[in-house]
Amino acid sequence: MSFDLLIWSAIEPNLEKIFSDLDGWEIKKNTIYFQRGSWIINIYPKSEVEEEDIPEVVFPALPGIKYLVEITLEPTHAPQSAYELANKAANLIAKETHGIILDPQESVLSTPRGVKRIIEQKKPDRISVLEFGWWFTESKLLDKKGFKEFYSILETYLPEVLPRRYGTHSPPQYRLAENGRDHFLNFLSKETIHVTWYPSYPVLSVYPGFFGFGPRKQGFRTNHLNIKIDSNVFNQPGWNVALHRFWHETSDFIHPFYGEVRPLRNYMLRSGRLVLDKKTDESPIKNGWWKGIPKKLGLALVLDQRYADLWPNYQKRSEYINGLYYASTEDWGSKKTITRIVGRVPWNIAQSSQIVNPDGYPKKWPFENP
Repeated sequence: MSFDLLIWSAIEPNLEKIFSDLDGWEIKKNTIYFQRGSWIINIYPKSEVEEEDIPEVVFPALPGIKYLVEITLEPTHAPQSAYELANKAANLIAKETHGIILDPQESVLSTPRGVKRIIEQKKPDRISVLEFGWWFTESKLLDKKGFKEFYSILETYLPEVLPRRYGTHSPPQYRLAENGRDHFLNFLSKETIHVTWYPSYPVLSVYPGFFGFGPRKQGFRTNHLNIKIDSNVFNQPGWNVALHRFWHETSDFIHPFYGEVRPLRNYMLRSGRLVLDKKTDESPIKNGWWKGIPKKLGLALVLDQRYADLWPNYQKRSEYINGLYYASTEDWGSKKTITRIVGRVPWNIAQSSQIVNPDGYPKKWPFENP
């Protein structure tokens, strides 16, 4: 029998570097060990873990967890000093790798001092954001059962999207901590047009636009969801991986006909709210008014079968998962667009104008005419 500790981390552990100068610790192949008399502590670095291997209790604790280290102390009747040394080693590894410690004997999580999910930094006068956007016709998101499932996705993959406060106007009249999940879900299922939603940093804004879909006098209307995140988050461990995971899970759930991750520059923050001026980049898609795929692409793109069939080269260069075609750059902090991966948007499906009106639609159109 052994006493075990598991360290789940965002940074790949270099155990030899961590323990090479510590008295009493020995290095043998890929194992680090400390032995005194009849007891021994072994430290085993595991290979990079798959997303499905990460326990539910661990997943939302820190962003971008990818690595696992296991510590074992044998036998269990080792002296208290051995247990203290095992815990000290776990804290050292977790601190160096931006990790969290799981005690499987007690199902208890702990983190070293200074290791946090997000560290708020001093904000410059202007910031860049990543805008996550999904445009869709029908989706299981659009009913109470769907909202409940989406809430669980947010809790697991990006809890900062969940509202601290919400309501029908600003400042919002409800608090999630006080009113609870069920109240929020009931509110969202009944009030999908006038929703004020205050998320937590690094998420800066959430806009659900569930207006229905189809041709209108002004043009073609679609449902959409937009989330803006401070790009400075990429300076912190694990966030690039965490946001990629969030993007895929949310896209799979919503199943949009079009979705993107787009960098936008020159926003200002005032009392935690985003402010725009003439210098601010704007999205080429005007809320839910759809006029075709923007000519200038972002960092990631997802298309359903309707649009993928109209863009054969994209189909060949993208990854097909559960009825959707994904393409993405590897590092969203680099700002390199996916045009170099998938090529230019074909002119016959591309947006010719950003102006909201019933004219100037692409030649190939997978919906009813506006």
